[in-house]
Amino acid sequence: MRDDKWGLVSADRGTLVLEPAFDQLVPWSQNQILVRKDGKVGVYTADGEVVVEASYDRIARIDAGFKVERDGKQGIVDADGTLRIDPAYDLVEPRKDGFHVELDGRTGKLAADGRVLLSPKFDQVRESFRLYVDGTKGPVEFFVVGEAGRWGLYNEATGFVVPPEYSAITAGENVFVNVRGPEGWGVYRTTGELWVPPRYDRATLRDGGYHDVQKGGQHGIVADGQEVLAPRYLRTAGWSADHRVAAVQSEEGWGLVRPDGSWALGPGQQPLLLTGSGLYVLRTPKEDDGIRPPREAIVSGPRPLADVFTEGDPSLLYERLDREVDGLGVVSWKGKVGLMADDRVVVPPDWDDIARAWHGRALVKRGDGVGLVDTETGRVALSPDWERIGRGFDGWVPVRGERGWGVLHEATGEFLFEPTHRDIESKKAAGRSWWFVEGREGQALYTADGVRVTEPYGYVRVLGNGLVPVRTHDRHHGLLRLPAEGEVVEVLLEADLDDLDQGPGWLATRGEEVAFLDDDGTSIVAFGEYDQIEPMSLEETYLLVRGDGRTGVLDRRGEPVIPVEWAELRLASWTRGKNDHHAWISVDDQGRQGVLWPNGLELLPPRCDAVTVDPGDFGHFGLCERRGKTFVLQRDGKLKRAP
Repeated sequence: MRDDKWGLVSADRGTLVLEPAFDQLVPWSQNQILVRKDGKVGVYTADGEVVVEASYDRIARIDAGFKVERDGKQGIVDADGTLRIDPAYDLVEPRKDGFHVELDGRTGKLAADGRVLLSPKFDQVRESFRLYVDGTKGPVEFFVVGEAGRWGLYNEATGFVVPPEYSAITAGENVFVNVRGPEGWGVYRTTGELWVPPRYDRATLRDGGYHDVQKGGQHGIVADGQEVLAPRYLRTAGWSADHRVAAVQSEEGWGLVRPDGSWALGPGQQPLLLTGSGLYVLRTPKEDDGIRPPREAIVSGPRPLADVFTEGDPSLLYERLDREVDGLGVVSWKGKVGLMADDRVVVPPDWDDIARAWHGRALVKRGDGVGLVDTETGRVALSPDWERIGRGFDGWVPVRGERGWGVLHEATGEFLFEPTHRDIESKKAAGRSWWFVEGREGQALYTADGVRVTEPYGYVRVLGNGLVPVRTHDRHHGLLRLPAEGEVVEVLLEADLDDLDQGPGWLATRGEEVAFLDDDGTSIVAFGEYDQIEPMSLEETYLLVRGDGRTGVLDRRGEPVIPVEWAELRLASWTRGKNDHHAWISVDDQGRQGVLWPNGLELLPPRCDAVTVDPGDFGHFGLCERRGKTFVLQRDGKLKRAP
């Protein structure tokens, strides 16, 4: 110190790092210092380099860098000191998808890089939808905004595509958005065109591009913005704009009906399905054992409508059961089943059952055995000699026989693992394929070519990011990371832990010590640094920590958000609209209470006997009890004597 000014000397070299020109220097992290000069604050490194110039009234650390305030306006500075958002807003709050901003009582939205997505000019901003617009290559972000208690859909480039006239707005399909007006629900296109008038109980987009609309339990059709069938039917099952007919069910039965209500086919008892191009399939009830209700079966592949009008009902080809296997229809003939794609049989009906298909293979059953069939050629890829077959990769298939599970290649018949194991599954993690193998010694992981990469444990779990939580036979826990090609498993935490909880991040316990790792296994807090750790998922992941009788908050990088110097910190939560909000009640050594935001920015210093956070209208945030008197805590942090 010189002339009441502070400087900084390197502890290693003994050299002057910062000239004594500062009113205050406060260590802020392992390599950063909070500086105060001429009533302004900034951030320097321990080597004396400027991170943030001392030109702000307030500064707080956030995950994106720093939240700064000047002349009552807030902005964002990146961790490297780059100004991302000018301090021009009354409020800037980090969100997962960017920043919520307020200015002069109006709200808006900024992207994570600071770009203006939505200028602060609305009463409220609710959720956003990524929908398509005709002629655009990718999705466009639209915002649900409120004006005078009504909601609209807005985009900064195109303006309102849905005027703020509705009580509710929800995302629709692709280029559609659903709205609710005084008379019911309707649909807009993202080009701003009213597609379905808001007067229905429900409007659902169907295959073929039409909307099934409901009113009073009855169904109708809106296509191309026009009501082609009023809601007076029990069900709709397709619309062909070319032929101007719809498949419907009425009190009289199923059939094809024209917009004027006249029947083009039917009505009859056979259910119909109609495609947009005018192809239809006719369903008939199938006789069953008399115990279960008759199930439906589709008979005859699709036929052009012209054939219907000239020939009547088509001739029976195959029975097509009312189910699919990965988009392929299951067809039956004389008690055997196969698969049909469109109007072509790809797997002949030679099998007792077909369960599922993947990677061009169908799982088929004959007698007590199962096998695999190629869904393109119908060729038998694996004879039905196995009790069960699992999902594999690159031609390798898990199979179970009389002695257990194994893995063989469907083309060569070569075994990678003999069928003697308790369980074998294929796993996908860290961009590679693995085998999970359970034998008599325990559970272990193997590479795709059969090389073991972990010891046998009592329990092994594989996560998509490559982390492997394990538990030994004596119930100790550990955490591994799968190796890259040619490397060995990385031990993140030895398998000597008493407990390992995945929350956000990983909380490890060994005796009376705790440690914390991020979701990807990166160590944030080592064993012995703190006595207690409590992960808390707010707008981002925070850690409530306690050490040497003091409490503080760290961010997901392990950097202090709130210094570990408080006697106590308590989380206060509340909900406004659809959003959850949080603040910390801070308690000092004398038991006085104040309020801190989740990012550490102080709203109220600890000078109250008790604080109640209860945000209300007219700028009220909570109550402060002090010396027997009650004060109203306002949103700007000031106290006002309660009436």
